[in-house]
Amino acid sequence: MKTKHRAAPGHTIGEFCVGADWVVANGDLETLGHLAGRLAELVRDRPALHAGLLEVERLCGSNADRAIACWRRLKPQLHAPSALLA
Repeated sequence: MKTKHRAAPGHTIGEFCVGADWVVANGDLETLGHLAGRLAELVRDRPALHAGLLEVERLCGSNADRAIACWRRLKPQLHAPSALLA
């Protein structure tokens, strides 16, 4: 059963990005998937970014290299002004 993710109050997109970078550096793909899912909830108003983050979450369970590559491709979009308003 898939768990619904809810962004924790007070956590910013930047904090989640720092955490995601840390878990990638330490090879913790399960946590990357969790953080990607939480970030996806914060950017629901940006459908392509939302879908990409859900793809990272999915890939973390099956293809680490693709999950990391996808994360690295999406991360700059999270720092765009429209994402920071979430």
